[in-house]
Amino acid sequence: MSVFTLKEIQQKLELFQANWKHQEQELILLLKFSSYQKTLDFVNDVAKIAIAQNHHPSMQVDYCEITLKLTTHDSGALSQKDFTLAKAIDDLLLQRS
Repeated sequence: MSVFTLKEIQQKLELFQANWKHQEQELILLLKFSSYQKTLDFVNDVAKIAIAQNHHPSMQVDYCEITLKLTTHDSGALSQKDFTLAKAIDDLLLQRS
């Protein structure tokens, strides 16, 4: 499984609509919703995508906020799996706006 250089990561992040951040070996996204129910609905939709892709993010819910963290544990770095999942999450956010 190939991993990406810092320059490649930065170039890929520019393609997303959401405000994904690169920190150490993770892609991180903090989102705020108008209600707890909307937060949970989003978590469930992300879970369905993650199961379909067999790539599971860390998701921390704090009332109307969620923090998503993506990394590829097998490689100890970011891989195409992370960017594919991030793109699917980005698309989900666009559908909801």
